Amino acid sequence: MFNISRIGSKLGVRTGVLVAALLPICVWIVVAGCTGKDAPQQNIGAKDLLAERIDDIGLRRFGEIRTYAGDSLYQYLDGGAEIYLGHNCTDLATAEYGRDSAQFVVDIYRFKTAPDAFAMYTIFRLPDQETLAIGDEGFRDGSSLEFVRGAFLIRLIGLDNAPGLDDDLLAFARWLDRQTTPPKK
Repeated sequence: MFNISRIGSKLGVRTGVLVAALLPICVWIVVAGCTGKDAPQQNIGAKDLLAERIDDIGLRRFGEIRTYAGDSLYQYLDGGAEIYLGHNCTDLATAEYGRDSAQFVVDIYRFKTAPDAFAMYTIFRLPDQETLAIGDEGFRDGSSLEFVRGAFLIRLIGLDNAPGLDDDLLAFARWLDRQTTPPKK
């Protein structure tokens, strides 16, 4: 059992002085821990990640961004919103991207915490499925690519099997990964 009086007496310091000295350190540790790697993502909405054009990879958005939060997830995920809401999904932004020859849907789900996002991600990834080194972890499944980065679950779903689609999905996923990577301290 932790006994602060005993520690103080061994160091020759009164308990009150020891508590006063240690309290600011403990507060700093708690605050630093609460503003860890997910903190920058709390200020980023899923919609903020869907640029109109990504010139360096030659992709553009087709149409408007659609957003859903809370119970409005049911409008997009007919019959599937319960599981997302049960994992603390806060919002979703979706849009179509690509080139004239190949298009895909991008769904960006933001969760309250990184563990919530990762738990949802593991529901989709089969245990023996090969993972990709993108985000915290990712995988491909046919003409789709999914990955998790902090509090975001990102799904890219090809609308056809056009030539170059796989390369476009990977290039866009890498671009999104850079956008969601917290800055190094």
